[in-house]
Amino acid sequence: MAIPSTPTWTATISASMLTAGRLNVSFAEVSNMAARGAQDVKTELWEASRYDVLLTTETVVLVTTGTSAFTVPPDFDHEQALVVYFAGEGLRDRAQAGNNQAITLASADGAADAAYNGYYLFLVAGTGSGQYNQITFNTNATKVASLTHAWITNPDSTTDYLIGQFSYELTRAGDRVAPTVPTIPKLYRISGYTVSVWPPPDHIYPIVLTYSPNLTMLDETGTPFVKWLKERMSLIKQGIRVQTMLLFDDDRYPQQLQIWEQMKQRYGAQNPTYGQVERHR
Repeated sequence: MAIPSTPTWTATISASMLTAGRLNVSFAEVSNMAARGAQDVKTELWEASRYDVLLTTETVVLVTTGTSAFTVPPDFDHEQALVVYFAGEGLRDRAQAGNNQAITLASADGAADAAYNGYYLFLVAGTGSGQYNQITFNTNATKVASLTHAWITNPDSTTDYLIGQFSYELTRAGDRVAPTVPTIPKLYRISGYTVSVWPPPDHIYPIVLTYSPNLTMLDETGTPFVKWLKERMSLIKQGIRVQTMLLFDDDRYPQQLQIWEQMKQRYGAQNPTYGQVERHR
């Protein structure tokens, strides 16, 4: 049977229980498995490998003038990279307007056609703040910059933007000497769910945080989890199959458990954890 293009968590659980011999699985049984045994499956896979490239997530964080701390996303497990973007004053300005997949830069912008192609543009204040996009083309005559994808919230004449002329990866405090760029954050430290950067910024700077989420904390209807579910379907089905056999005292449980343990070992080996940076607790 073909894997559905957008599998759901409950449908996957139901199908897995069927393969375990529950031919007339009820809604109550599926709900019970979703709340208990299936959560154990996610936890076991997360423990087998806390780094799965399919789950790698990016988000932009704005650090504001004089503020040195921000909170990581609720599903955060460990960071992969923090990259700060900055630019000269001419590339930090206020938009004239914006629409679904474009922005009109400040009237004073003098860049030639296509000068910003490939640059990242960040909305740092006003309407749509906290979003970022990539410029595909800018036109000098109109000041319009076309973008790779649609905004969630369109910018307007209250929106301040920054075109990422320069960028570098922040250094974890205590690891090595940081690059010398005055008044722009260079170092970071994570304590619990708070990231602190140093020195405190003199302007608003966007930081792109690339991180591995905690599988057990992901929204089961969200895009990252559904994509992961589709790609890791055989793992999930075997895990729930084992949980079902355990629940109903199936004689096949020991054999299927052994297969499950072998699959987890292969999963961990295929998704190595070297190079990841654990957060300080």
